[in-house]
Amino acid sequence: MKHFILFFIFILTCAAARSAEQAVEPAAYAKFAAVRTISSDFTMERRLSIARKPLLSAGHFYFERPGFLRWEYKEPFAHGIILNNGKAFSWRGGAKAGGKKEIKDISAEPLAKAAARQVYIFVAMDIKEISARYNIAPFENGLSLLPKDNSASQAVEKINLYFNAAGDAVKKAEMLDKSGDSTIITFSATELNGPIPTSAREP
Repeated sequence: MKHFILFFIFILTCAAARSAEQAVEPAAYAKFAAVRTISSDFTMERRLSIARKPLLSAGHFYFERPGFLRWEYKEPFAHGIILNNGKAFSWRGGAKAGGKKEIKDISAEPLAKAAARQVYIFVAMDIKEISARYNIAPFENGLSLLPKDNSASQAVEKINLYFNAAGDAVKKAEMLDKSGDSTIITFSATELNGPIPTSAREP
């Protein structure tokens, strides 16, 4: 669960402060709004100033509007979280990992549930929600997000989102913090608007 929680802490740190919504061009992101489901592999590379080698993890996620997200790590060990219709569950282990799966209902845990919601907002590219928390600087085939909260407690300096050629999905996300540490998530084998397996809806 370590890498999973680490990523969520980054997202939550960025999203801690809400301020007035800035002007954006929703029409420019209409393709994202048209996406009903996403299925994608991902790899995560965490580079720390105190570590000689990057920390690597990999997994798969499913997304479906209006409120379903399954974010699952398969390497280096099995763990993940599901957000579905206001309920949230986490798990670790399982048969494929050679052990018993431990499932926990985290619906009543504000930090965990809010973290899952933040990941959902980014996967869905909810520009209205994102612009309430970040100053948005578009560049070719992507966006730079600068946290509106620039206090000393704000660890993240910038998030870069890179879109695919069709402009309807994120292919890479870079999270850069003020200490020089960084997290890079790369998405591959992405399928849009396909069916979500029934089994994916269970922890």
